[in-house]
Amino acid sequence: MQICQECIRRYGGIPKGFEEGIQCHICNGVFQKVDQLIDLFLNETKEYEFSTFLIGSSFPKKQIELDSSILSEQFPKGRGLKHHFNSLIGSRIEKLTGKTVEFKVPELVFKFNLEDFSTELEIKPIYVAGRYLKLKRGIPQSPWIHPGANESLSVSEYIGIPITKSFKGKDYNFFASGREDVDVLMLGNGRPFYVEVLKPVKRSSDLMEIENKISNFSGGAIEVRELHIANSEEIEKMKEELHDKLYEVSIELESPIENLESKLENIKNLEILQRTPNRVLKSRSDLVRKKMVYSIEVVDYKYTQAKIRIKASSGTYIKEFIHGDNGRTTPSLSSILGVNIKIDYLNVLEVN
Repeated sequence: MQICQECIRRYGGIPKGFEEGIQCHICNGVFQKVDQLIDLFLNETKEYEFSTFLIGSSFPKKQIELDSSILSEQFPKGRGLKHHFNSLIGSRIEKLTGKTVEFKVPELVFKFNLEDFSTELEIKPIYVAGRYLKLKRGIPQSPWIHPGANESLSVSEYIGIPITKSFKGKDYNFFASGREDVDVLMLGNGRPFYVEVLKPVKRSSDLMEIENKISNFSGGAIEVRELHIANSEEIEKMKEELHDKLYEVSIELESPIENLESKLENIKNLEILQRTPNRVLKSRSDLVRKKMVYSIEVVDYKYTQAKIRIKASSGTYIKEFIHGDNGRTTPSLSSILGVNIKIDYLNVLEVN
C-alpha cells in the first residue's frame, strides 16, 4: 500500500506495510487536492465580508479508523488526518487572504465533507443593538398575527428590515427588553433592543445612516438611538436584565378626590399581586405575580382629570394596576382611591 509525502510528514515516518507513492491509501489523495479545495473555499466565500474563519472537515469512517490505528500503534506523536487537514488548509488560506483562523468565535466556518466533496458554510450572525422610541400609537412591537389592509408594520419590522438590508442579511430576529402595548408610546431614553442579522454578507455599515433609514421607513413613528455592534456578552446580559420603568398616565376619575396629590405621593414601595390580565389570558398562563409600585407623582390635576407618573418594577401591568381588572390586581389605584378610573393614554418614559 502507498502513502503520500504529506501523510509521512504528519506521522513522522512510513507505517509498516506502506511505501511512499502517489496513490495514498490513508488520505485517499485528499492532500493532492489542497489547491482545488482552497479555490472552492475562495469561490464560495468571495461575496462575504469577514476577517476571521475556521476550517472544519469530515472524512469517511474507514479512513478515520485506519488513521487512528496507525497513530496509536506506531506514531503516537503524529498528527491525525482531520486535524492536519484543517490546519493545513487554514494556514494556506491565512497566507493567501490575510484573514485569521479563529477557534472560539469565528465569523465564518467552512466545512469540507471529504466523503462526497460537498461543503457547508456557516456565517456568524451580527448583533446590532440600541434603544428605540415609538412616537405613534397603533404600532405593535411584533408583527400582526393576521395583518389587515390598514394595519401598520410592527416596531420589529420597522427596525429589523432596514438593518438587515444594510448588512445584506438573509433574515433577522428581534429582541427588546420588555414591550409596550400597541396603544402605548415609548418615549424618554427609549427601550433597549437588539437585532440578530442572520447570514450577513457585510459585517460593517454606516450606523448613523441606518438610524436615518429606520426613521424614514417608519414615517417618523420609530426612532433608534445609540446604535452599535454588540458582542455576545452584551446580548446575554440584555436577555437576563430586568428593568424598572417610569410611566406617564392620563386618567379620568369617576368623581373628584380631595387631596389626591398627597394620597398618591404617599404611596411608596407598594407590593401588589397581579393575576394574569383578562386581555392576555389567551396567550399567557394564568398566574399570580408579585410586583412593586415604587412611587406615584401627580403631574397635573383638575377636577376629575389627572396626569400621573408611576415608577414600577419590570413586568408590572400598569393599566391593570390603575383600574384593577375586576379584582385581578390587588390593591389597585382604583381600590385605593375608592373610585372607578378610566385611562385616557399611557406612555413609557424611562426603561432603567
